Amino acid sequence: MTGTIAAHSAALNPLRLGLNVQTSVRVKLERLTDNDVEHFEREFSAIEQTASCFATTGEYDFLLHVVSPDSEALKSH
Repeated sequence: MTGTIAAHSAALNPLRLGLNVQTSVRVKLERLTDNDVEHFEREFSAIEQTASCFATTGEYDFLLHVVSPDSEALKSH
């Protein structure tokens, strides 16, 4: 069946890449207009430590999965 497999992926070992710290960051935007969300997406996409971003419901708007060599590097953003 053509089109059954949507993608192939590889699971990377963050420790082997020197990414010793992983954390989740909850984000609440002041406003959720299309422009505000687009601006947020551009900003977090520019941060190389952001591994993924999920839109959420409830108290927070987004959940970022962030990886870093150490805790000091997390503080720089």
